[in-house]
Amino acid sequence: AELIEISGGGEAFSSKYSRELIKKIAAKNPQAKWHIFTNGLLFNTANIKALGIYGRINSVIISFHAMNKDVYDQIMLGSDYDTVLKNIKEISYEYNYNKTIKKVSISIVISSINYKELPNLAEFAAENNFNIIISQFRLFKDAPFGRDYKSVSVWDKEHPEFEEFKRILKHPALDYDKIKMTPRFKKIREM
Repeated sequence: AELIEISGGGEAFSSKYSRELIKKIAAKNPQAKWHIFTNGLLFNTANIKALGIYGRINSVIISFHAMNKDVYDQIMLGSDYDTVLKNIKEISYEYNYNKTIKKVSISIVISSINYKELPNLAEFAAENNFNIIISQFRLFKDAPFGRDYKSVSVWDKEHPEFEEFKRILKHPALDYDKIKMTPRFKKIREM
């Protein structure tokens, strides 16, 4: 294999089985590069080394939905903001100075809970030379999110915070050239 993609539906390294599988795949495919999706909770240099993929990561996408701890905690139930932020800063060092990771992206899923965080997240990404992927909250069939979809759909013109969302999308921090956002958000930004 040339490229191996790992996604754990949150944290790819959380399961002992996943970690053992990654070690085996890494040992059998020493030339392979890795693409990892993570929530950042266990994604750090020590774990990357222990799994045998240090220096072999082509890209990593880290779900990080808010710079504000209280907002983050509302979205990432059961996570640990301080640990995730520490890990992201460690990964930034690996990416920017040690060059052991080729590309780092922060993935932000927007809802009415965190849209006001966009400028701070964009500034954080720019400071760390990260890419940003901005997408919208999606309701999956039978998913137990415990939130009413309409209430979080700030991008809907009928939402009471739509005008504020539109204003936030026009913030100068969102001019950062490494931002990718949904076509819907681009259209709203141009309104």
